[in-house]
Amino acid sequence: ISKTLSHLEKRDQFPWKSMYLNEILHDFMMYWKNLPTYLYSKRSPISITVLSDLGKEHAEVLGSILKLNFCNTINVVTQNTSYFDFNARKSTNNCDLYVSNHHIAHFAKDKIVVVEDILSPRNIIELRKIIERSQLRAHRNAKTTAANMC
Repeated sequence: ISKTLSHLEKRDQFPWKSMYLNEILHDFMMYWKNLPTYLYSKRSPISITVLSDLGKEHAEVLGSILKLNFCNTINVVTQNTSYFDFNARKSTNNCDLYVSNHHIAHFAKDKIVVVEDILSPRNIIELRKIIERSQLRAHRNAKTTAANMC
């Protein structure tokens, strides 16, 4: 909306964006039924790999708790082997975020979140912030890529 109003403002020499952006955004939010829900549903899910030093079953439990809390905003993959095994470390699939109950030295610090063995409310809140930041970053990147293509 902002970009379109800027274009109209330049073309028409009328302050469409300068004067009316907030009012137009207000009207969209007030009169477009379920717009916040619709916009939230358009976010791309991020991929999360769940790792645990307590074994595959524990990783699966953590993954199911994450799915329960974040529904359609994430795609979860759980470890299928021990991460103390060096060959397994090489075969780790690339994802947006790693959630683990222990520190893993061979992953970038900005891609791993260390949680408690049983996810606490604090862990859930921290993960929600990180997931939303990742989704917004992905949206900005997609928007920039699309703008560069035009």
